[in-house]
Amino acid sequence: MNKADLFQYREIFPDKVNVQHKVADQTEKTTFHFHTHMEIVYAISDNLVFRTEDSQEMVPQDGILLLNSMNLHYIDYVRNHGLCDRYVLHFDPGITLHLNTPELNLLDCFIRFQRPGTILAPDPNKSPFILHKLEEMEKRSSLSRSLDPEENMLQLHMNQLYLDLELGELLILVNDLFRSQYGGPSSLSYQSHSQLVSEICRYIDAHYEENLTVECLSRQFLLSKTQLYNIFKEVLNLSVSDYLSHVRITQAKSLLIHTDYSVEMISQKVGYNNISSFSRVFKAKAGTGPLQYRKKQSLCC
Repeated sequence: MNKADLFQYREIFPDKVNVQHKVADQTEKTTFHFHTHMEIVYAISDNLVFRTEDSQEMVPQDGILLLNSMNLHYIDYVRNHGLCDRYVLHFDPGITLHLNTPELNLLDCFIRFQRPGTILAPDPNKSPFILHKLEEMEKRSSLSRSLDPEENMLQLHMNQLYLDLELGELLILVNDLFRSQYGGPSSLSYQSHSQLVSEICRYIDAHYEENLTVECLSRQFLLSKTQLYNIFKEVLNLSVSDYLSHVRITQAKSLLIHTDYSVEMISQKVGYNNISSFSRVFKAKAGTGPLQYRKKQSLCC
C-alpha cells in the first residue's frame, strides 16, 4: 500500500516542532480530521469550541487542550463572538524519547485517558509561564519557516535543537498542570510502563496497515502477550488489540469522509484482509456500517 495515499487525508507537518499564533475570525478546519503529531492548543480568546463526532466542549480562556492522534476532531468557534485567538503547537512524539527520565514520561498527559482530548483549566500560577514559553517557541518556529534550507542548514539544525529543548521545558510545565488537576499514578513502575506503551502506540500508528497482530507486537517488544495486555490495561485501561482496532477504524473513518474509495479498498488500506471482519469491527466501534457512516458525514458537511 502507498502510505502517501493516506497521509494526504490527515494533517501532517514538515517540522518536528511547529508553533503558530493564530488570530482570525474563523478556524481553518471545518471537517473532522486527525494528525500524526501531538497537539497543544492554548486558548487566548474565550470562544473556542472543541468538537468530536459525539460531543462539543468549550475551551476556557487561558485553558489548554491536549490532543493525541487517536480521534477525529476539529476546533470550532462561537460565531459573532470576536476573533479566534490561540497558540497551536504540533510535535513529533518521538522527540520526547531522549527527554524522558525513569521518573517522568512527558507524553503521559496525552495518552493516559485515551479520550478525544483533555482540557486543562487555567491556572494563574502556571498559565503565564506556559504562554511565555509558547511565545518564545513561536518566534523560533517562524524563523525556521523563513530560512532557506539550502543556505541555512546549520542555523536550521541549531534552531531545531533549541525548539526540542524548549519543548521539553514546556511539557514539564504542562504535565505539572495536568497532575495538579487530574492527579494520577507516579510510581516508577507506572512511568516505565507508560513510556513503553507510548513507544508501542507509535509503532502501531506507523504499521497499522500491515498484518499486525498481538503476537507480532509481543515479538517486536520482547514481551509476552500477558505482559503486553497488563501494561496496556494499567496505562490506557484498554487492551493492545482494542488500541489497534481503534487506530484502524479512525483511519477508515477519515478515508470514508475525505475520499470516494470503496469500502473494500478502505478495509485493505487499514489492515483488514477480510471485508466482513472490517465491517463487523467498524459497526461495533462506530455504531453504524461504513456506507451509512459515509452518508451521514456527507450530510453533516
